[in-house]
Amino acid sequence: MRLIVIFGLLLIRWQAFGQPYGMGLTFDDKQYEKAPIPANYRDDNHGSLPRAYSLKKYSPLPGNQLQLNTAPAWATAWSALTILEARRHGWTDRELVTRNTYSPAFTYFHIKPAGDKSCEAGASLYDALEFLKYNGAIKYLDFLEFCPKKITGNPASEEMAKITDFRKLFDWNASKKEKIIRVKRSISANLPVVIGMYCPPSFLRAKSYWQPTEMMNTDMPGHALCVVGYDDEKYGGAFEVINSWGHEWGNGGFMWVRYGDFADFVKYAYEIFDINKSEKGFYEFSGEIRLRLHTQEGVPVNKVEEGIYEIKQPFPTGTFFRIMLKHDGPVFMYVFGYDRKNEFFRIFPHLDNISPAIIYENGLLNVPGEDNYIEITGEPGREQLCVLFSKVPIDFKQLLAGLEKYQGDIMEKLNTLMDGKVIDPLNARWHENEIKFDAKSVNKSAMLIRITIDHL
Repeated sequence: MRLIVIFGLLLIRWQAFGQPYGMGLTFDDKQYEKAPIPANYRDDNHGSLPRAYSLKKYSPLPGNQLQLNTAPAWATAWSALTILEARRHGWTDRELVTRNTYSPAFTYFHIKPAGDKSCEAGASLYDALEFLKYNGAIKYLDFLEFCPKKITGNPASEEMAKITDFRKLFDWNASKKEKIIRVKRSISANLPVVIGMYCPPSFLRAKSYWQPTEMMNTDMPGHALCVVGYDDEKYGGAFEVINSWGHEWGNGGFMWVRYGDFADFVKYAYEIFDINKSEKGFYEFSGEIRLRLHTQEGVPVNKVEEGIYEIKQPFPTGTFFRIMLKHDGPVFMYVFGYDRKNEFFRIFPHLDNISPAIIYENGLLNVPGEDNYIEITGEPGREQLCVLFSKVPIDFKQLLAGLEKYQGDIMEKLNTLMDGKVIDPLNARWHENEIKFDAKSVNKSAMLIRITIDHL
């Protein structure tokens, strides 16, 4: 009841002064460019995606940012983070979810430009997501400010709710179809998507669904929202977004945006996700790895010992092959190799802006990509291919540098560099003639699979 009263007071104040809607998204192309992007999955045509999907049952009541330019904090903390938490706990009661929302003002205070004391300067979505990743958010009911001048007694970072990571869904050269499919894929994977869009006057007056009367141009102000669903049949295909302009705007604070208009006016789109232990407190690992030649012929393997496999026939120089990986449940994945000279080479992610996260259910990832292969080159000898699954993100460059620096067993070096967080292969289940595995651990957050290749 306390929250309902607060909403009522704020709505009266806003109407009384007749202020325009606040927005506040600062476009920052350099930040968007450096954000990681998902690798291409084999199912990127997404023919199996449901025709409609919604996270709206996990959504809080739409908030009201008033005339303040704090939209990036509302889209991320109030909407997206709350949706993630509600889904994790199974909350679908709208009032319960709303009582557990996260404070936009707290997030905005820490990302706003220096000297902004009236919350007018706006902020970037990237900065808001970085803050939620590395610092976290506090509950709205624990911080009822809308534009704080200062914050005293900040909670410790480990006490705050954080996101595990975030990544952009498309680049500048993405087609309209790719933009739409990528966002649909995220929503159908139960991941809220925060967007940055150019916002014309017609959006302020929208009812039922937004019908732009303007041509898109980059002089329009920026606004941030959270996508909660989509429907291929609604208005010819549309996304549903939750706004932060109160419940009297749009459809009770929500709005449908047709796919074509979404692709035209939305410049940024980030999905956010959590990777947590199971309800019983375990990190769980379960998946499979397959090798396939460029001829599409499968590569048979034998289990040498727990966690170590070898291909049955050697690979001559010039062999092209691909790794196909699947993991049941979200995980970060890193693929690398090393030879007898203790030289390590990076395979996946091969670029810093490729996300190592595998978070879509039933996603089969081709490494190094849909149109690329790994080639066997260099001097003949025995080489090791390593796949590392982790429930926490890893500094891949630093890890490879550390592995190459020291001689010795790869498991021992890896455990030293990762503070003993790698599961002992003896504590996992392995298949004999297929690289399939499953394991669980309370304290260990990573798992290593090794494949020996004889290079002729």
